[in-house]
Amino acid sequence: MAQIQGEIDEYEEQPKKPTKKPYIRYTDLDLIAKDVMGFKAHLKTVVDQWGGVTKLAKKTGIPQPSLSRFFSAASMPRRTTLYKIAEAMNLSEKEIITDWAA
Repeated sequence: MAQIQGEIDEYEEQPKKPTKKPYIRYTDLDLIAKDVMGFKAHLKTVVDQWGGVTKLAKKTGIPQPSLSRFFSAASMPRRTTLYKIAEAMNLSEKEIITDWAA
């Protein structure tokens, strides 16, 4: 259910008309993946200091396995996921939002 709600939230955040997105060169993907993983590793450290993934799952409503995948995958983080984490941990947008939030 949490994943379905995330999809609904993401859809509602989308602009009503098409937007031009920046072009990412194939040769930049490895660097971007390293940056994303660096951000997620830092965020995971903050989460662990705060109380851990299990506590975060309870506070956000995001299933613990989904959060574990979130932290271990090099995929772009979704804005809705980042907002839920920020709200649960009382973090500012500046602390949680990245250049890669999809």
